[in-house]
Amino acid sequence: MATSFFKGSIGILPPGALGVSFFYHLTGELRNLDSLVSFLERQGSTSAAPLR
Repeated sequence: MATSFFKGSIGILPPGALGVSFFYHLTGELRNLDSLVSFLERQGSTSAAPLR
């Protein structure tokens, strides 16, 4: 999965419970979904499959 990021963006790895909580916090309780905060996927990881 190739992803390009904006300067100042944040990638969260892994997408577990703590990562999801961090995402929720950084996006203002999901009110600000501007692509500056996103989950990163490790190659071969199954934990990110539901997020695709």
